[in-house]
Amino acid sequence: MRVSGFKVNGQSMTIPANICTLTKIDLSLKKNYGTDIMLNVTAAIMFDGDRVFVARRCKGEFAGMWEFPGGKIMDGETPEQCLAREMMEEFDIQVQVGSFFAESMYRTSEGMIKLMAYRVKWTGGDITPNVHQEISWVKVNELKHFDILPADQFFVKKLQEK
Repeated sequence: MRVSGFKVNGQSMTIPANICTLTKIDLSLKKNYGTDIMLNVTAAIMFDGDRVFVARRCKGEFAGMWEFPGGKIMDGETPEQCLAREMMEEFDIQVQVGSFFAESMYRTSEGMIKLMAYRVKWTGGDITPNVHQEISWVKVNELKHFDILPADQFFVKKLQEK
């Protein structure tokens, strides 16, 4: 498997997944090319009535923080295919990916993340959090009480505008 969505000096790159730890790639590219990379990532905006689905990370740099789930786009994958795959891997559910919701750009110490959110409809399966410590269905006005990932905060603001 290979990971795509990286850009160096405006050129797309594909990197083998077995070396794809974000920090190592970012530092290597920054050192060798003197530039930031762009990592393309997706996020699911999934509602059940008036409540939106969020998940709490259990490991990594942002452990304990809440997010709109999704993940990195793999080589040859569309953002919609990525979301369907990620929701199956992370929660054992089938989803129908709908319209584009919004895009967020977030700078980390190693580079930029382009986070693309889509509206998602849960179509099958029982939600089982395979990689998150907790899940919640939350009213949009209650999201202010959650420690939301920095890259996802723009989506919270957009949801609150509606």
